Amino acid sequence: MTTICIIGNSHVGSLKMAWDNISPRYPTMDITFFAQRGYGLKDLRIEQQSLLPTSEVLASALQFTSGGKTGIDTRLYDVFLIYGLFLTPYFQADKPFYSQAVLQHALYDHVEGSLSFKVLKQLRSITDKPIFAGHDPLLIPRGEPANDSPAAYLEAINTLNTLFYQPLDAEVIAQPLDTIVYGRHTHPDFSKNSKRLAVGRKTDLESQPDHNKGHMNDEFGELWLRQFFAKIT
Repeated sequence: MTTICIIGNSHVGSLKMAWDNISPRYPTMDITFFAQRGYGLKDLRIEQQSLLPTSEVLASALQFTSGGKTGIDTRLYDVFLIYGLFLTPYFQADKPFYSQAVLQHALYDHVEGSLSFKVLKQLRSITDKPIFAGHDPLLIPRGEPANDSPAAYLEAINTLNTLFYQPLDAEVIAQPLDTIVYGRHTHPDFSKNSKRLAVGRKTDLESQPDHNKGHMNDEFGELWLRQFFAKIT
């Protein structure tokens, strides 16, 4: 049995709903989710080998999403996945106006300022177990951009890994390529009928608004998890 800890924000909703559907097909996988909407996970603190909430609101969300646990004891899991939490690929312009030094500084601000990277550093300070990260899903396109190649996207993932994640013995995983259109967007079908993350509130599992461009459904979550399982096995 492989025990997996998934930590994240509202984007975890697609993975969690997918897991509810497909878990009987993966009897050797056991997943515990720890999630809170928005920036709620900024209220995590380190205590020995655990990440614990510093607010009652976060404690309640973690308890709800995990099925009863209010803290993340790293000794209980084999693999960690940090999902969402404002990590996004950094696409550099084809003909950048700014100097390379300015662009490099912007890249570091872009990644190291994300909540995902903060949680990664917290985790890595208390465990040497495998840690993976999944970025916020690529946005749904507006119109039909001309570029069809995912080459720039894959290069952006490679840059994240080379400069930031490999030095911490971690890895960012690209979203499944068959969910991507126009090189850097998610196919609109994967946002249809997407739901809000359930954290024990009245708004649990409400449909995302029509203008939503970034939250995905359980079909997307299933493709993501299947790719992730193949990766870790």
